[in-house]
Amino acid sequence: MSKTTDDKQTTSRLGDVKMIIFQVLLGVNTLLILLVVGVVLKLFPKPTLQASPSPQEEPKTRIELIKEGAVVSDDSGVFSTTSPAWRNAEAAFHKQDYTTARHLYEDLALKCRQAPSEKLLRDYFTLRIAQCLRRTGNMAEARGLFEQVSQSLSPVVRAMGYYGRAAMDLADQRFLAARMNGCRAAGALASLQRETPLTVDCDFLINRALTEKVRTFRSTERFTNWPSDVPSDPFAGLTREQLRELLAEGSSRMAPPMLGPEFKAQRIAGRDGVWQVRAAEVTVEEALNQFGAQADRDVRWVGVDAKVRKRPVDLYCAEVGTQRYCEIAAGSVGLISRFTLEQVLVHDPMNEASANAQMELIAREAISAWRLFFLRHPRESRVPLGHFAIAAISEWRGEDVGAMREYELLARRFEASDVAPTALLRSATIKLKVHDQAGARRDLNDLLDLYPDHPGIAAVYLLLGKATEEANQLNDAALLYERLYHRNFSPESRCEAAYGAGRCHYERGSYEQASTWLARYLALLDQSRGLDYTRGYFLLGRAEAVQGNYSVAAQAFQRGLAGAPEESERVDALLDLTTVRINQERYVMALGVLQRLDREQIAPAQIVRHVGLLSRICREIGIIDRARSYLRMELSRCENPQTRAMVGLELARCHIAGRDYGAARKLLTEIMRDLPDGEPVFDASAMLAEACLKLGEPDQAISVAEPILKRDVTPSVKRRLRRVLGEAWLNKDNYAKATACFAGADLGAQAEEATTAPTSTDSGEVSP
Repeated sequence: MSKTTDDKQTTSRLGDVKMIIFQVLLGVNTLLILLVVGVVLKLFPKPTLQASPSPQEEPKTRIELIKEGAVVSDDSGVFSTTSPAWRNAEAAFHKQDYTTARHLYEDLALKCRQAPSEKLLRDYFTLRIAQCLRRTGNMAEARGLFEQVSQSLSPVVRAMGYYGRAAMDLADQRFLAARMNGCRAAGALASLQRETPLTVDCDFLINRALTEKVRTFRSTERFTNWPSDVPSDPFAGLTREQLRELLAEGSSRMAPPMLGPEFKAQRIAGRDGVWQVRAAEVTVEEALNQFGAQADRDVRWVGVDAKVRKRPVDLYCAEVGTQRYCEIAAGSVGLISRFTLEQVLVHDPMNEASANAQMELIAREAISAWRLFFLRHPRESRVPLGHFAIAAISEWRGEDVGAMREYELLARRFEASDVAPTALLRSATIKLKVHDQAGARRDLNDLLDLYPDHPGIAAVYLLLGKATEEANQLNDAALLYERLYHRNFSPESRCEAAYGAGRCHYERGSYEQASTWLARYLALLDQSRGLDYTRGYFLLGRAEAVQGNYSVAAQAFQRGLAGAPEESERVDALLDLTTVRINQERYVMALGVLQRLDREQIAPAQIVRHVGLLSRICREIGIIDRARSYLRMELSRCENPQTRAMVGLELARCHIAGRDYGAARKLLTEIMRDLPDGEPVFDASAMLAEACLKLGEPDQAISVAEPILKRDVTPSVKRRLRRVLGEAWLNKDNYAKATACFAGADLGAQAEEATTAPTSTDSGEVSP
């Protein structure tokens, strides 16, 4: 009985389990049916099977998804005219909050549908993302997106893409690539019926790239402060409907050809020289040759390889002039087209035979491009920069007169422009170079009067001081330098001004003032500036030596020599130091200074001074034979007659000092005709007269001395000649003439002593 009951309970439990399983299966089946119906009715996205990413694979970034054209469906109306997402993105972009704007534009780009009506809008959002990336420093990603949108079917988006690439090329100093992308941007804009400020920006960028390329051949210094390369925003201020219209304008012309390469050129009725051109997937050779045939222009290819002629061109121009078309077609593949009356000459700048030839080709193209810029955009605010560029290019080419005229034209016609003061400064610099000191001073004074707040005012004062100094108006130049020093623009300008003032005072003979300003200069100067440091001490040494401050002068020369002077300046300084030691009567020290010079180090112009100092030292310390031996050897080396005569003059002095009057008279008679007129001739004549007198030939002494005495000789030579004449007349028993000559010599000596200022004490230290 109990067994039967257990069997019934077991059977009941199995039935309950079966019923539960049946209900579960029925629920799952119902769910699957509902899912299938939802997919069919597009209520749910179609499920896909996707393998989980391997550990080595990384999820794709939003930028990569945008590049691949990833799309998701959207029902939220983000592309409607009242979309808050779109409005927020635009607001962030125009507030220059580029990080926020980028993320918002990325969301919008990812939500774009594949519908044809939204492809142009997706390109627009991608363009904005690229602009945000560039302005936040993400250059690699920005360049990739600019390259992507430069293939857009919207001409304005394509132009902005090419312009972005060109601006980045400029920043990377790839100037020819920047010009090429600028021409492509201009070609895309030619598909529009309207004129946009972006066209002017493209032309300016092209010209700027050409100018900078020319600069690289001649200069490494910065050319000028170019304006920002951020282009005019063609989308600014547009409503959503207007923006869509602009994106779509000209897009129908950008469609690729259905049956392969296509070229069509048609004149626009009633407009001479204006064409409608479609060059789709053709080579640049076909684009120019076929156009030239229809426009009656002979296209001549100058040094362009066949491979380069096959570069592809895509142009869809609604309205374009003959010359403009050739410029864009050639420029978009890196070539240069030069227009003549009947021909179009096409050059490849990368195929020129030399760097000079390449520079000349690009320079001519840059000047031509700027001239066309003035004609096409006469009211453009950047026209003064174009004139400045032409002037600079002329200067780089060595055409100083043309550059000077262009700078002057700019400065006088566009006084309010930012580059006008710089133009005046460069004009003055060129005028100084061609020794037009008056013109340079006029330009610099105009610069000071018209632009007192010019940031380079210190350079203006320095240049004005230099111009005034070169005009030999040393007092005015010194005052200009002193004024600059006291205005204290910068330590560098004060330093240069102090040296200029010291130099001017030295040249005008105000040696005490020269020493004061040179001491200020050396106190300001950084000793690491080698040449400036040594020249300052050398000039101070000369100024102190003239004043008789020989110890101070010697210290100045020694400090300068301790630096790193140029070889010629070192030799001059050693000779000056030798003179100082001789004046101090420290002859052994003077001889030691001269022994620091090798014969090979002495330039021909310094030989005479060197042998003169050596001769003087030897005479003073009584080793005349050694001096005569050295001078005879030096005389045999001299090839220049005038140099030989000057060395012979020193040898004659040694002969007289050694009482060898016959040798002195013979040598002086030989060299007299080769001596430079002036002091050397007067000195040689006085020695010859003295030698003749010592040899007992008073008549010969008188015949030599009297003609020289009638000339404008120095007081010391005049005194020597009068004494020789007095002794000669005394030997001839003509006491009256002898008395007159002796009296004249004594009066001359007294007058010279009375007019000679007392020298400073031989003491003191160099203050710096």
